[in-house]
Amino acid sequence: MLNDVRAGLRLDVRGSWARYGVKPDLGAYSKAIANGWPLAAVAGSLTMIEGDSKVFVTGSFWLGSAAMAAGLKTLEILRTTDALAHIEAMGERFRKGLAAVA
Repeated sequence: MLNDVRAGLRLDVRGSWARYGVKPDLGAYSKAIANGWPLAAVAGSLTMIEGDSKVFVTGSFWLGSAAMAAGLKTLEILRTTDALAHIEAMGERFRKGLAAVA
């Protein structure tokens, strides 16, 4: 199980783990998945998904269509633009700025 709630999608659209060659059986995502809208997801390998069919799950935000739309649009933007490269460049710029004043 990989908790990608904080960093997920900010490093790679497949999840932060993809950059480091890790392939978790389950991954938890939130925050970045819908660009701030209240949405979370758990994704897993086929063996985990098969077991999932035996579990009933419910949630507080299941009828939140705006959050679902935001999630779909966020994923589309991350897949079709250089947004992740921009995020990384801005992070590097921020780190250098902090180092310069430290």
